[in-house]
Amino acid sequence: MKILYSTKSVCPECLKRKKITKFIPAEVFENRGKIYIQKTCPKHGKIKEMIWSDAKSYHKIMTSLYAGDGVSNPFIKTSNCPSDCGLCPAHKSHTLLGLIDVTNRCNIRCWYCFANASASGFVYEPSLKQIYQMLENLRNERPVKCPAVQFSGGEPLIRKDLVKIIKKAKELGFKQIQIATNGIMLAKNNTLTKELREAGLNTIYLKWNGTNKNTNIENLVYKDKILNNCRKCGLGIVLVPTIIKTFNDKEVGNIIKFAADNSDIIRGVNFQPISFVGKLKNIDETKRKKEAYNIADLLKDIKEQINIDEKNFFAVPTVIPISKFIAALKKKPQAEFGAHPLCGMASYLFIKNGKIYPLPEFIDIEGFIEFIKQKTKKVENGKKIARFFVYISIWKNMKKFINKKKAPEGFNMTKIIFEIMKGNFSALAKFHLNALYIGAMRFQDAWTMDHERLRRCCIHFCSPDGRIIPFCSYNTFPKYRKEIEKQFGIPLSEWKKRNPKKTIGSFM
Repeated sequence: MKILYSTKSVCPECLKRKKITKFIPAEVFENRGKIYIQKTCPKHGKIKEMIWSDAKSYHKIMTSLYAGDGVSNPFIKTSNCPSDCGLCPAHKSHTLLGLIDVTNRCNIRCWYCFANASASGFVYEPSLKQIYQMLENLRNERPVKCPAVQFSGGEPLIRKDLVKIIKKAKELGFKQIQIATNGIMLAKNNTLTKELREAGLNTIYLKWNGTNKNTNIENLVYKDKILNNCRKCGLGIVLVPTIIKTFNDKEVGNIIKFAADNSDIIRGVNFQPISFVGKLKNIDETKRKKEAYNIADLLKDIKEQINIDEKNFFAVPTVIPISKFIAALKKKPQAEFGAHPLCGMASYLFIKNGKIYPLPEFIDIEGFIEFIKQKTKKVENGKKIARFFVYISIWKNMKKFINKKKAPEGFNMTKIIFEIMKGNFSALAKFHLNALYIGAMRFQDAWTMDHERLRRCCIHFCSPDGRIIPFCSYNTFPKYRKEIEKQFGIPLSEWKKRNPKKTIGSFM
């Protein structure tokens, strides 16, 4: 056993019995080619959990570990993890994606879901005033305004005023506006996608757990209408499968193929290996271990099922040097993917004449990133350099990182990447139109909780009380999601009395 680093974690058994629990010492270690986290609770003894099933890829991605500067105006003034969260001076990343639950009611019941009224016992639907304030809180974050927001639930489309909410987000300057949905209401209402798009919505994050009726019966019934309605107004879709071992892990390849076949409107797939939070924390331990799944498992399944090698995937913070470069040139902090390397990995696939071209197979990503690092140092440490000459240098050197023989015909990658280096967001949008994003985000739970990961979280939930809370705190510790829904919601039984003719999934 080789200890890799010491950190802090929590005891799952203690957490089941308390609203909050203290951190306990933990160690991340390597044993027989796998990576584990282990902690010892004074009451419940030693707890060990595998967090990465391939030590070789673990060591590669950890080279991109990054510590950012956090936020300069944290809501919580002193660090007291994990009992007082959202955000504090100990946090190392600013908010890259802000999440706002606009309701926890839903029109379907997924057995693995932790974010619905039936699970919490309360109906939580913030008022427009509260939602607007949460949006403003995100945009007031310093030194970097939150650039992206996702409206989630429950099923956000249950709210009649969602279009108005999206318009407000657009007005406040969010560059990327998303909703997380099961898509059923998009199929049933032929004009809704157009209304959402015109209001400013950029992306549909669509629940999509597979391509057969055993894993995805709800979506398959409506898939043609969902896709066609989005096509009509150019509203991009990202498929979001929750991957659970023994349930849909054999569907990984089919999901990517489905996305590739519909890449004119599907912009990507964002796999989310199951996280045992909410009601799932009470799951039978034998069943939990049987269903546990991590990103290394996903990369293995992608290779076995669709023959895309794991070498084509990079940890999310790999792209931080690009943000640093743009910040150095513009002398202004930029949004950074400051997550921990174990939190997420991603790649891009180009689809041409039915053939898949993984981006790293025709672009030397590592060489390009190293080149950008060197350019950033020159800009930061040298004398004043005209931005024009820096761009000329990038343009001249770009070609050596691109293998035209392996690249799909007709794609001018040199021009696209050059424009992105200039901070041209329209070029980034064009890039996404030509590429299929394949990503994975593994959120933590009480078994996998690592304080070093938590401090780098860049996906944050907003609360009506003004806090901006890291995703894995919000969903792992009952003090946050459960208590916030209780404080700002009404008991489910009371809601039913007030709405005797409505079901929990009724349109508002």
